[in-house]
Amino acid sequence: MGVAFVAKSRPLALLHGTLWRNSRNRNILRFCPMPARLRFFSSCGVKSRSFVLQCFGPVCMNQLIRASAGSGKTYQLSSHFLRRLFQGQRPDSILATTFTRKAAGEILGRVLLRLAEAALSDEKAAELQQSLEAGEISRSRALSMLGELTRSVHRLRICTLDSFFQQAARGLTLELGLTPGWTIVDPHVDVDLREQAIDAVLAQQLPQDAQQLMQMLAKGKYRRSVRMLIDETVQQFHELYQQTAESAWQQVPQGQRLSGQVLQQVLQALQSVELPSDKRIATARDEDLRRFSAEAWDEFISKGIAAKVLEGESTFYRKELSDEVQQLYGRLLQHAKAVLLERLTLQMQAIRSLISRFDVEFSRLRAEHGWLGFSDVTRTLARAVEAANGKRLNYRLDSSLRNLLLDEFQDTSGDQWKVLRRLVDSLRQHQDSSVFCVGDGKQAIYGWRGGMAEILDAVPVAVPGILETGLNQSRRSAPAVIEAVNQVFQHLTSHPELAEYRDAVARWQERFPQHETVKSSETGYAVFRTEPAFEGETVGEKRGPRNAWLAQQIAELHLQMPDREIGVLTRGNAAVARLVHELTALGIPASEEGGTAPTDSPAVLAVLAMLQFASHPACTVSRYHVSLSPLGAVIGLLDWQDDRQAREVAANLRARLVDMGYGPFLQSISEAIRGQCSARDQLRMSQLVSAGWQFDESGSLNPCDFIRLLENSRFQKKRRAPVRVMTIHQSKG
Repeated sequence: MGVAFVAKSRPLALLHGTLWRNSRNRNILRFCPMPARLRFFSSCGVKSRSFVLQCFGPVCMNQLIRASAGSGKTYQLSSHFLRRLFQGQRPDSILATTFTRKAAGEILGRVLLRLAEAALSDEKAAELQQSLEAGEISRSRALSMLGELTRSVHRLRICTLDSFFQQAARGLTLELGLTPGWTIVDPHVDVDLREQAIDAVLAQQLPQDAQQLMQMLAKGKYRRSVRMLIDETVQQFHELYQQTAESAWQQVPQGQRLSGQVLQQVLQALQSVELPSDKRIATARDEDLRRFSAEAWDEFISKGIAAKVLEGESTFYRKELSDEVQQLYGRLLQHAKAVLLERLTLQMQAIRSLISRFDVEFSRLRAEHGWLGFSDVTRTLARAVEAANGKRLNYRLDSSLRNLLLDEFQDTSGDQWKVLRRLVDSLRQHQDSSVFCVGDGKQAIYGWRGGMAEILDAVPVAVPGILETGLNQSRRSAPAVIEAVNQVFQHLTSHPELAEYRDAVARWQERFPQHETVKSSETGYAVFRTEPAFEGETVGEKRGPRNAWLAQQIAELHLQMPDREIGVLTRGNAAVARLVHELTALGIPASEEGGTAPTDSPAVLAVLAMLQFASHPACTVSRYHVSLSPLGAVIGLLDWQDDRQAREVAANLRARLVDMGYGPFLQSISEAIRGQCSARDQLRMSQLVSAGWQFDESGSLNPCDFIRLLENSRFQKKRRAPVRVMTIHQSKG
């Protein structure tokens, strides 16, 4: 440690015994912020700050922080950013990445705000100095740093990972084999390209091949639309196809079928075997044999006695099954397993064959326009960056990076980590570099764009000696909420419904720390409520009554505490719109922040039908819809069965769209029906008009293109309201 002294007091002797002889303890204190170190030494009788600095040095620059929700990770990120600036690092030598523009803006805003506060207040300057441990920070020094930062704000690298990778790829366009002048494809345009690629694939299929492909993809289930099935398959597997080699699709193990003669012997033996004296068991055996003979393999392994034997149980209806019965079922299950594995192999082959043909067409369409997706950029960069020289990469980025700050690291994908790992390896060559990583596996959006929370565990391997710490003290939630969270997630293994996922649940619970909160005196409320049984046989039939019941619970809570803000979290966007609709019907003001399709409004649906009719006057469904809505009188379509009138009205609509553009035309339509729209419909119509103005900039005049744009858009009903409804994803941060 470079410090020699004689312990002449009990406190110093204590320090010598507990710290100097234990390197782990020394490192723990060395990596603690200065205020925490000073408090510890003060309790031991040592008051000298200079002594502490001399003994333990500055804060460790390489850190991995597992920060729970609301524990102050943005503060930690901004602190490290500022610390490196005050230690003499150039602003453009620091790369801070996160996953959303909003989060990047929050980090930059926090950095500038803390500097501005320190420049205006001696007290804030002292606080900043104490938290950063980067030398003396006066108001004048903070002001000087603020000026330097704002002058070079255009060179700051506080951005999303996608933005950084795009910048890197543009600097290496030729080396990566990309089309010069490439751009990121618009999501709505990409949907259209996907449909064109699917059309091209279908055009290549012979009728018999298409039928076989349909059977493989549908996995034995009836599907009405071949196109819809292919579209679902493409959306589900295309990204996976691009990330994996062909061999990865050929790893399904193969089972051993029973021969025909052996199979018949087993079936006959099971038919005549002695069973426990319970008619229900004999009936279940007969049902199992029927399913097996009908080759209903999924039902066979999931129902009856076969399912029990497969789960390792030896009783049925509380009666012990003989060893002979269990062995016979085991032979049949072995055969069923082999058949199912063969089917799975064929399905995997069919899926990969389809996706490979789709990928060829999709890539061709994108290349014709010089378009790339975000994942394309990352994947191309990941494949090439290992062969690229680190210094050359830094040169292309217009600066030499020395500091890497990674936010929301739990959502990093494998390809993203390949690029970041290369940067980390490059940084390790410099003594004054730093790697500062913040993440939380509990907040991972599993599978989102290839995200792998396990990559958090790869950071210590990539950066030997990095300090791993945890932030588990919430600065956001009341004790009642934190206690409820602890109660649930620290006892998951006792939940009977999770027994099937026992190993995964145990791993989760093992890594779930005890959460605390700084708001120890704040009152709060937590309750787990079981919903009543709703009438209906399907989920869809129960959805309406369930949403009405949920809205009623929220309304009662709002009426009890009208001055409090209520957050309502759902798993999907569709549920957001339904709940807001139910709350509005109860007269409860609610904001819709998850983003939902605009087609949840009758007024918007009528306008879309009008545009469909304008493009296809012979579409009687659209004509019927429009003529019976308020739009019929507005545009002059009074008789949906009158073909001549329909052609004239449709031609007039197309002419108005060409002359006026979509924005002004939809504005006039919105004003004409405003008096017959509810508040929700008026909001949706205003959003529709805004979309029309944006569509005018695309250059397209085809109404079908605008309809497709809307069907793939998400509108928000975001306004100040006491009840805020959003998805769990939207609520993060």
